[in-house]
Amino acid sequence: MSKKVEKVGLYIIEYWLDGRLEVDKIKANSEEEAKQELLYGYKDEAIKRIKFVSIMRR
Repeated sequence: MSKKVEKVGLYIIEYWLDGRLEVDKIKANSEEEAKQELLYGYKDEAIKRIKFVSIMRR
């Protein structure tokens, strides 16, 4: 079995939080890892209010 290995990339994440469009840059191996890294810094009630707009890899 071959395991898919993704290279570390810079992900630019745009998301809405409390009526503001926020943009963060996160180094991660995948989109899912970038999302988890972003959400890690927020409390549970804030996580429920985040609406993702786009995730781009640079």
